[in-house]
Amino acid sequence: MKIIFSGDYREIQKGASILFEEAFQEENGENCLTVSAVHVEGRQLSVEKHGSSCQIKYPKKAAFFRGLSLLLEHAKEQDYELHETIAFCTNGSMLDCSRNAVLKVEKIRDIIRKMALLGLDRLMLYTEDTYEVPGHPYFGAYRGRYTKEELRECDDYADIFGIEIIPCIQTLAHLHNVLKWPEFIDLQDTKDIILVGEQKTYALLREMIAAASAPYRSRKIHLGMDEAAMLGFGNYFRKNGYQSAEMIMKEHLEQVYSICEELGLEPMIWSDMYITSNTKRGYYDTPKNVDTSDWVKPPKGLGLVYWDYYHHEEEVYENNLKVHMEIAGNVVFAGGSWIWNGVAPNLEKAVDSSAVALNVCKNLGIQNVICTFWQDNGAETTMEAGYPIMALFAEAGYGHEVTDGRLRAAFARCFDGSYDDFLLLSEFDHIDKENQNNEKDDTPSKFLLYQDILLGIFDRQIEGFEITAHYQKLNRKLRHAVSNNPGYLDLFAYYLTLSEILMLKGEMGIRLKSAYDSGNEEELREIADVQIPECCKLLDELRLQRENIWMAACKPFGFELLDIRFGGTAVRMSSAARRIHSYLSGQIERIEELEEPRLLYRYPQEGKTKGLCWESFWQNIISGCDLSDTI
Repeated sequence: MKIIFSGDYREIQKGASILFEEAFQEENGENCLTVSAVHVEGRQLSVEKHGSSCQIKYPKKAAFFRGLSLLLEHAKEQDYELHETIAFCTNGSMLDCSRNAVLKVEKIRDIIRKMALLGLDRLMLYTEDTYEVPGHPYFGAYRGRYTKEELRECDDYADIFGIEIIPCIQTLAHLHNVLKWPEFIDLQDTKDIILVGEQKTYALLREMIAAASAPYRSRKIHLGMDEAAMLGFGNYFRKNGYQSAEMIMKEHLEQVYSICEELGLEPMIWSDMYITSNTKRGYYDTPKNVDTSDWVKPPKGLGLVYWDYYHHEEEVYENNLKVHMEIAGNVVFAGGSWIWNGVAPNLEKAVDSSAVALNVCKNLGIQNVICTFWQDNGAETTMEAGYPIMALFAEAGYGHEVTDGRLRAAFARCFDGSYDDFLLLSEFDHIDKENQNNEKDDTPSKFLLYQDILLGIFDRQIEGFEITAHYQKLNRKLRHAVSNNPGYLDLFAYYLTLSEILMLKGEMGIRLKSAYDSGNEEELREIADVQIPECCKLLDELRLQRENIWMAACKPFGFELLDIRFGGTAVRMSSAARRIHSYLSGQIERIEELEEPRLLYRYPQEGKTKGLCWESFWQNIISGCDLSDTI
């Protein structure tokens, strides 16, 4: 198919050419479409096709590329017409490039193209220390930090499609990877929080803010400042005595805000420290109709980002957003893709919570929304696994009610994959069907993958659930998904192997202890000689598959930790086999680990006799002992 553009199409010509050649990969042929590109005011995107004559009326560049993707989806239809109303001024994604996985420039470009097809227009790159700060070689050392040139290349590419890239950094907490080095250790309040009130602190922060913003056209910047619960209780307390959190925040923010003003930047921050320091409650526990008149409020020009990935009730979002709107003129809502909860995404929860939240945002007139792709605890789940939620934000942002049918169509059009097959990945953790949409964030696939089979720390927790049967059923579904998604062959092959491991290893600890307690030597020998070697083989296959996925998308730094996790799991299983052999041969009289009573890792919900649980921290899963013996 050949496309001929008419009208004033200079601003979209390059992007359209890239998408047509790279994303759609169409060959020029006999069929020809003439597309008139018409820039209009307002928020209406219109796509009309009559025969080979087409028109796209668009209010901003990003909307044009969405219109183009819809037009090409319906190119074989004689007549096609679509009119959409854009609900938000800005709508996009935040990509976590700080939790060990630093996306390659090529991968960011690929994501930018997919965002363009969806019509999204804002991208944040979350970089705690993974960007260069001139004169500070320790800043981001051994972490795959971006050069200024790499970030500028991303910004230039995004601009082609009308996508604004905004630096997203940290200027208060989440700075442990900076503060651990000798160059910065005297700037610690605590291991994770920078020391407020010191001249050296603000000299460094000025350099950080200048370096982080320099590669980009945008004059906006996200300064972080979230989750600083121990603010003022470390070296700050030793120097200054007790000061309230809200006053420390006020002092610090005034200094950092002044730096931004000097540099001509428009800052925003995560809002939790402002809310919690004023209410003295949890972030989401603000009373309804609370009086905010005497609250310590942010500077007038500061944006507050309300992040909430958890709730499924409109009234929670409505109450918290109204509070934000009372205390700040610029409110941004941040939802979540739920790719950070373990080795598989919790897409069911993400779909449900995001749909509810975005509906409230539209009702209240919130103008800026962002979908976060966090990579907590080592980036075990690939960024691609969260693509369905990127599609959801786009469809909601163009005025639609979010339905599975609409998401299927958008996903096929913009990601060239099966929405339903991606949703299958939620089943790795959604075993307890009483836990609707896995709203309680159970993570059995992670703790069963990594737990030590001799210790069986989670064995009591999974009693009463048909773990093996669940993963066998999922395995059969994934076999079809592999062939259905040729563009994501490596992704689904990886999860297919994971399902095979969990089929074998998930209840192995229970079988092992039962055989030991009953003196069933035949079963012990079967586990040691057949099941453990087979599982170790699969673990090595899984490790290599994940390495291939990682190296295709990310810089190599950080994968060493997944190597250690997968490798350590296999080594411990081999050790278990040796322990069993020593016992069966009479070299040892007993296996002490198997005589340890199995306890519940977490108590079931009140009123229930059983229940799975959440545990997403590898270091807590692998042993009852400390990974490090000092605090």
